[in-house]
Amino acid sequence: MSEAYNGGGVYVFHRTGGNDWGQGVLLVSPGPESDANFGHTVSLSGDYLIVGDTTNPSSGIKTGAAYIFHRIGLNDWDQGTPLMPPGLEDRDEFGHVVAIDGEFAVVGAPGTDEGGIEDNGVVYAFHRTGTTSWDNGQKIVNPADKELSRFGFDVSISNDTVAIMAESDGAIHAFRRNGANSWGDGEPIGLTENVVGGCLSMVGEFVVTTGHDPDRRHFRGPTALLFERSADTWNRVLQLTDHAVFPSENFGHSLDISATHLAVGVTTNYLPGEVYVY
Repeated sequence: MSEAYNGGGVYVFHRTGGNDWGQGVLLVSPGPESDANFGHTVSLSGDYLIVGDTTNPSSGIKTGAAYIFHRIGLNDWDQGTPLMPPGLEDRDEFGHVVAIDGEFAVVGAPGTDEGGIEDNGVVYAFHRTGTTSWDNGQKIVNPADKELSRFGFDVSISNDTVAIMAESDGAIHAFRRNGANSWGDGEPIGLTENVVGGCLSMVGEFVVTTGHDPDRRHFRGPTALLFERSADTWNRVLQLTDHAVFPSENFGHSLDISATHLAVGVTTNYLPGEVYVY
């Protein structure tokens, strides 16, 4: 692989024991371009790593791209396989967010004018059909079909379910796989009237999202909401609030959830950031 000026890159680190990690291996785009945004978002599952590039000048103006790398040694990776569904256009922002779990990968394209609706957004789901081969992708469309919704702003996948957020109002829907790469109608994940989602993460039957005051669009939190699925209904089971933070701080700027733990990041304008682990 060769590097390009301002092309971006991803470092992969291998744990060598306890909490010791190697120096890391640099991955770059299979066809790097100057001023690309390779590494904007990443997700790892087993021996597969997916990387998003929202710029990718070779494909158009903010058309975007995504690549999947397969581990072939201790920390050796192949050249990467591009995911390029047909019909991408300028400013679709394909690769704005990516997620992978097992044989399925999902890629958000929130700038897509799906159905002729400006910035309606769409998400593509890809199924691995061989060691390094993937299908052409299946669209998961916005149930709301709303202008400037930017559906696909954030995504998370766990087992046979994909959770997808729209940026404009933070609405989240969960889509359950009902075929090889077909997905059912979205199940809404309800939010309170004064909190809309900022980002999300999913594991098993749980989805966590961070909220922000809709009247202060640049500030998230200070709230993290945990939802649990029961049949086809999602119920809020926990709300986390850091009463110590100032309103200007972003409790929940980023987060992640596993089977046993939840991590919530906090950024500030004046003090070092923090991470809360529950």
